[in-house]
Amino acid sequence: MSTTAATRQIVQQYHECWKAHDIEGILALYSPDIEYYDYFANVRIPLEELRDYIELSLPRSKASAIRHNDRIRADGDTAFLQYTYTREQSDGRVLTYQNAEAITVRNHKIIRINEYASLIQEAAAEQTTGTLQRLGLNDERCQILADEMADYFQQQKPFLDPQLTLADVAENLGYTRNQISFVLNQHIGQSFYDYINSARVVHFLERELQGVNLTEAAYSTGFSSMSTFYKFFKRHTGQTPGKYFKAAKPHKPGAHKFRPVPPA
Repeated sequence: MSTTAATRQIVQQYHECWKAHDIEGILALYSPDIEYYDYFANVRIPLEELRDYIELSLPRSKASAIRHNDRIRADGDTAFLQYTYTREQSDGRVLTYQNAEAITVRNHKIIRINEYASLIQEAAAEQTTGTLQRLGLNDERCQILADEMADYFQQQKPFLDPQLTLADVAENLGYTRNQISFVLNQHIGQSFYDYINSARVVHFLERELQGVNLTEAAYSTGFSSMSTFYKFFKRHTGQTPGKYFKAAKPHKPGAHKFRPVPPA
């Protein structure tokens, strides 16, 4: 088994333990020398405190949930998770975070976790639950819709049409506009505008761009303005196109995958 496959297997097991609220299973996957960094709180959590940290983090109420926005991505000894974490506070407020984790595996144990998060929404628990019911959705259906939309964007590439609308996506997937909008905003943590432009950047980076005019390539990917292209390119890569391509390694097909990228 390759290193990448072994890493994905361990992180998949870790993911399943979280879904099952299996604290013992989670802890069993940690190396005694694990380094766990919570960058949102700006702390390193020592091994002896991880049990309490996990118990506090697991969703316990109907309004709390962990919803994964993308499949597990693995490269060598490191895998990446992206998810939306919704947590009900003791005062009834519901906080929604966009989270990402880089998990490093060695000798079938997790030796390092870098956890990143940003607060994207605050609402009342009754409001979120009531909206789900009115839309005929629940946590499972939200995840199914999110997966179907990701597959649709990867396979059909509707974002190549610069005039693509939320109504177009809803019609093609067989959902209402309100259902699509709710899953984007509450489950994935992105607006429709952010979602389609993130997909455009990934498609742009997947193309063979040697000798291609940058402006023509951006417009052919679905962007209707260069300012929008520059904004989302930098958000996705952390660099301007000029700096990115100056430092870029030879293009490898499949190196970039579409996954929602939260606003900075």
